[in-house]
Amino acid sequence: MALAQGILQLEKGPCVPEVVARLLRLAHTLKGAARVVKQPGIAELAHAVEGILTTHREEGQPLSREQGSELLGLLDAITSRFSALEPASDVAVAGPARPQAEEPLETLRVEIREMDSLLARHRGRRAVRRRTQETRRRRTPS
Repeated sequence: MALAQGILQLEKGPCVPEVVARLLRLAHTLKGAARVVKQPGIAELAHAVEGILTTHREEGQPLSREQGSELLGLLDAITSRFSALEPASDVAVAGPARPQAEEPLETLRVEIREMDSLLARHRGRRAVRRRTQETRRRRTPS
């Protein structure tokens, strides 16, 4: 796991801001992906990783042994939760999804054209009615 390698690198020496930034991006991406697939436990663990790394974003001090151990423990917990996940039963494993045929889009275009035509006719009728009413008002003595 790239996060584990980066954490070990940070334990060995001063925290290089670019490495910390990369690890923060990885943890943040993991957190977001976990939320998307409705895995709040994994998202919380990734958030905890972010919390520890954030304190080293600009400092340059190495991680303490305790922080390194805590981060690696969090990664172990994330890995365990991933391992415990069951594959989704409704996901096709056969291969990439085929793009849909163009026919549904053509049908949609026809429906839009029909709707535009109906709306134009309706607007036309309203305009005719308005003109008729105006003409009647002019003819009717007050």
